[in-house]
Amino acid sequence: NSNVRIIGLNSNSDYQIQDQLDWLDSILFMTSLDNTIDFVFAQLHHPHKSEQWTPGKTSFTGDVISLLENFTTSSGKPTIHFYVHTHGYSRGQSKDHTHLMVNVATSGGYIDYWGEWPQEDYEEYSISQDEWGYVFLEVKAGSDPQFTLKRLSNGDDFISKKNSLEDIVTIRLYNNPPNTPTGIFPLYLDTINSSSMILIADNFSDQDGDLHGSSQWQISNDCNDFTSLIFDSWKQYENWYLDINTQENDNLRDEVIRSLDGSSNYCWRVRYRDRSLAWSEWSTPIPFVTDNSIVNNKLIKIIDILGREVNKESNTILFYIYNDGTVEKKIIIE
Repeated sequence: NSNVRIIGLNSNSDYQIQDQLDWLDSILFMTSLDNTIDFVFAQLHHPHKSEQWTPGKTSFTGDVISLLENFTTSSGKPTIHFYVHTHGYSRGQSKDHTHLMVNVATSGGYIDYWGEWPQEDYEEYSISQDEWGYVFLEVKAGSDPQFTLKRLSNGDDFISKKNSLEDIVTIRLYNNPPNTPTGIFPLYLDTINSSSMILIADNFSDQDGDLHGSSQWQISNDCNDFTSLIFDSWKQYENWYLDINTQENDNLRDEVIRSLDGSSNYCWRVRYRDRSLAWSEWSTPIPFVTDNSIVNNKLIKIIDILGREVNKESNTILFYIYNDGTVEKKIIIE
């Protein structure tokens, strides 16, 4: 229909077969060659991951997602898979692909409330709600193809709502990525406290005017090799789980690291994603060193970048000087 291909699939147990996956793969291949189609929406019953009812998931849907993700990356055409089975709303997105995963339930009937079933907070998901409601999708064709997904809620047995807008996301076919972030702290060969440290990058910017959607932080032993990671964190701008936004105070520009090996060499990098799901390039990797001897040293004084002795201040670069001559650079943000 118009610039969208809608694909219906059967995820019931008797149809979780390779023939259906092969058929889907062939449809996606033909779609990749069709310049009149900008987006693909697939729908099936069972989820791959379900935050509000984990026993309802099936690996078959995971196989479907893999095909959709690969199609999206190779063709550049964004995709969604819609599902139900769990009685509540959820919306997530693949980490490395322009693919949404959306539970469109439930317009009526029983709700799978928080605390009733085995439940899990998955990193892909930004929001889950145990409420009645509807999902609306508006698609635009033409020179700037895009779609906007909205969730309207009618509340639950305890709280009444009337078509309350609870979630909205817009995905564009031609979406410029954010500007590549720059690492601010630690800088080249800085010596860092191994027991507790913080990574800091500069402000998010995007030529399309998109807002900051997520950040991914990585630490490796080698600036030329990030295949074996010491630390890997992906945080999104919101994470509504158990009716609480666990990401409410995260500006996505810094990341706390609780523990690294002392007297070791590391390298870190970060990338930013906009809310239309485009990733920036990775920042230039920055090497740094940990020194756990700082933990037990006595602090002598704190100076600023001009060498002036100061008290602790916010939003500034400070140097902590210890009794053994060790100097620790810190950026204080409050």
